[in-house]
Amino acid sequence: GTVGAMIFFMCVGVGIGNGVLMPCMAAMGADFADDDNRGTVLGWITVGNQSAYVVGPLIMGALYAVEPDYIFYVGAGFVAVGFIPVAILLGVWPETRKPKEYNKQEIHDLEEYLEDPSKWTYIEDKPTKKEIRKLGEHFSQLLISRGYPWKSRYAKLVELLDIVFPP
Repeated sequence: GTVGAMIFFMCVGVGIGNGVLMPCMAAMGADFADDDNRGTVLGWITVGNQSAYVVGPLIMGALYAVEPDYIFYVGAGFVAVGFIPVAILLGVWPETRKPKEYNKQEIHDLEEYLEDPSKWTYIEDKPTKKEIRKLGEHFSQLLISRGYPWKSRYAKLVELLDIVFPP
């Protein structure tokens, strides 16, 4: 009946809305966060979204019990309040107003490879012993600065690197 059709279209609408919204929120969070706090930013985005699934129906259900029209006014109010941080973000960080610019040559090369992978040729890196030693020093300093006890876990580290960088 009418209720079943309404529920169906509501579910489809919410599904499409979340299907568009969630990847955008995650992409923006990952794009504008730096390497050190990216996990925290993405975590808070998820917490906020999931909290809305719990708190939203509680608030709107209580308002509906008082007066059914209130849910629309309060929903519009939430949208208006949500617009404030977006407006501030656009004002403070002008780079959020336009998409990132990418190197057109890299994009062209990628498109060419996707069209015909046989055109791509592998050019082997041939580092000198000095360059290899330099990489080792930088990598070990990176591990030390992040508190990873690589010396005592050397075998596990090599095993992990073999998984991360397969032949």
